[in-house]
Amino acid sequence: MNKPSKPIIVLHCIASMKGGGAEKQLCKLVTALKHYQVESHVCLLEKGVNYQALESSGATIHLLRVKSNYSLDISRQINDIIDQIKPDIVEVWLSPMYFFGGISAIKKNIPFIFYERSYPRVDIFTKHCLPKLFIAHKSKVILTNSEAAKQVWEKFVFNKNKVLFIPNIVNQQKLTNESNRFLPKPYSAVYLGRLNESKNVKILIEAFALVIQSIPQASLKIVGAGPLEKELKQKVIDSNLTENIEFLGYTQNVSETLSNAQLFVSLSFIEGMPNSVLESAFNGTPMILSDIPQHRSIFPENSAIYCKSDQAHEAAEAIIYGFQNPEELKLMSVRARNIAQTYSEENVVPQFLQLYNKIVS
Repeated sequence: MNKPSKPIIVLHCIASMKGGGAEKQLCKLVTALKHYQVESHVCLLEKGVNYQALESSGATIHLLRVKSNYSLDISRQINDIIDQIKPDIVEVWLSPMYFFGGISAIKKNIPFIFYERSYPRVDIFTKHCLPKLFIAHKSKVILTNSEAAKQVWEKFVFNKNKVLFIPNIVNQQKLTNESNRFLPKPYSAVYLGRLNESKNVKILIEAFALVIQSIPQASLKIVGAGPLEKELKQKVIDSNLTENIEFLGYTQNVSETLSNAQLFVSLSFIEGMPNSVLESAFNGTPMILSDIPQHRSIFPENSAIYCKSDQAHEAAEAIIYGFQNPEELKLMSVRARNIAQTYSEENVVPQFLQLYNKIVS
């Protein structure tokens, strides 16, 4: 892997280190880049469950003092950081740092990367998203983590060449060989991810209620945190599913969690590049996935079982089929793992280095 001819200073602007995929990706990226003459700085508004991982990454952390995440003083503080560290590139992640980091980079005449971390549906391009569109158009590069998102952004910019795709880095905590894997509990499934609307966990719970009618001993572990956590827990209680569905909260021990399950299930309506799905594939856990472009673009038909995201009965049928056909699912998981291995640090980090060098040259 070629290193930059001189150190490149990159300032990443992100709101927090909460338990989302973007926050985990940032930690992985800056941890890897420290070996390749890239000096990473991270500007934050608040901490979160991934903050300790960020502290261990080698990046310099700038924790801003703000009264709210939309305080106008944020831009002033970012301006001061830019004056202090003189970055070659600013990289803006998620709202509201799209705006504040982008405005500061524009003011200071620093090239910046607008990092699109989700799938930008056409219906979100409304007057409420005009600031996001403005910042994206002013950026040096619009970077996406999925081909589907790249194709959408190409429709909204004059210069399609500024829209680039670099995939996520997959968590490489792979067990050394198959014999070291935990024996999954029969009829056990796991969901791993944020607990928000787009992840569609409500339908997953409804689907699992149907699964239990056929397989009473089936169990589901829901791993993650988010704004719908309280509501989803109440739904499980109201549906009398507490004996079968367990909430584990956020965890860093992804490999063990996935290896203990017979199936991984993701019924998301929409995704960027799904970290948990890639991690599941890398760990060899068979997958039940919603039939959306972001899943299909990575895993072909013979590497996962697909179902409609808005149909609980269809999802239930897919889960039951997965439980009852372990040998077929095992073959699918081998194919999925081979695909996930192409998203390793060794394959992805050189793409960031090439991008950074191109911007500063």
